[in-house]
Amino acid sequence: MKLPLRERKKIETRNRIIEVANAMFRDRGFAGTTLDQIADESNIHKITVLRYFPSKEAIAFAVDDELYSSFSEELNARLGNVLDTWRGYVFRTSSMATKRHQLIERFVFVASEPTLLSYQLRLDARYQRTLARAFAEEVGADPETDIFSRALAGLLVAGNASVAQMALKNGDYSQLQPACMAVIDLGAEFYRAHFQRSA
Repeated sequence: MKLPLRERKKIETRNRIIEVANAMFRDRGFAGTTLDQIADESNIHKITVLRYFPSKEAIAFAVDDELYSSFSEELNARLGNVLDTWRGYVFRTSSMATKRHQLIERFVFVASEPTLLSYQLRLDARYQRTLARAFAEEVGADPETDIFSRALAGLLVAGNASVAQMALKNGDYSQLQPACMAVIDLGAEFYRAHFQRSA
């Protein structure tokens, strides 16, 4: 079904801001780009830009935040278990990253500014909290106190980020997806071992 004109305009405006800002970040660097410049280059009033994004960091992470929201919705509507849902999500996103060959630039970009690195860490923490809660609920544990669920979520999120950086540092994009899948396999062993002991 076709979206109403107003909704289509909102999406177009949002995408325009992201597109212009990312081009400016590449050309001038994150610190060298201001919200005023993004607004001017986008031909959109600064107040409107701020209505869509509360900060420069939010613009820089717009796609990442959309991916997180998509995963969270997928997790809530899942038919299978939490680990399989995470595996499918990581498989798809690592496939996209491998095709685009832009991850090295992205890692360098995020590491270039403390505010960007801080935003990335907060986003990783959101993934961890979301996964931990889902794991705890899946096994009937208290999400607020279950150490196992938090540890497993930390292993999966931080582990995937770490092996992705390793694969890219070695210059081998072909190893990105297998490395991420290996972390999930390790998480699956951890999951099985825990519940075998608990049974």
